[in-house]
Amino acid sequence: MMIRRDELDLNPPGGSAYKPPSVTTRDERLKAHEAAVTKARAALAETTDEHLAAPWRLLVAGKVVSEQPRYAVLRDTFMHLAHHRAQLTGTCGCSISRCRRCMGRRRMRTGLTEG
Repeated sequence: MMIRRDELDLNPPGGSAYKPPSVTTRDERLKAHEAAVTKARAALAETTDEHLAAPWRLLVAGKVVSEQPRYAVLRDTFMHLAHHRAQLTGTCGCSISRCRRCMGRRRMRTGLTEG
C-alpha cells in the first residue's frame, strides 16, 4: 500500500469503502497471506529509490497527521510489527529469567493473579 499509493486516510469523508476479506479457515488464511506476500514482493521489485524517497502521507478525516518519505514509513511499519511480535511472546526481550515486566505480561495474558 505504501509503495503503490501516496496516502492513506484512516477515516475518509463518507466512510471507508474497504471491506476486509472473509477468511475463516486455516487454508483461506494461508492463501490470503501468500497472495499478500506475492503482491508486496511485486511492488518492491517494481519500485525505485527515487520513489521510496518521495513523501507518503497518513491522514485522518482528510487532515495530514504524518508525512514522511516512503522508506521511513516502511521501516517504521516493520519495526512496529516486530514490537507486536515481541508482545505476542510475552517477553520484553531481556535475558533475565524472572523479569518483573515479563512476568507481569504473562500474568495479564493468561489471567494468572500470582507470580
